[in-house]
Amino acid sequence: MNRLFLFCIGGTGSRVLKALVYMLASGVKFPVRELIPIIIDPDKDNGDVEEIIRLLNYYQNIRNQIDPDKSDFFKVKIE
Repeated sequence: MNRLFLFCIGGTGSRVLKALVYMLASGVKFPVRELIPIIIDPDKDNGDVEEIIRLLNYYQNIRNQIDPDKSDFFKVKIE
């Protein structure tokens, strides 16, 4: 299984991850089967980090309820 460890540093890193999650949910082709985001942010009160964690939970919940092998939507597993 292809894995990609994606290091997201600071609020900008969280925003980049957010855009990537939206793209993966919409079925954009991606060359890996599993994405492992690593979020590094020294500002514990950053709203971007809280938002991306909530978004990742939504993505995982939806992916668990559908069969990602039948379509391109939510095809990449995010750990």
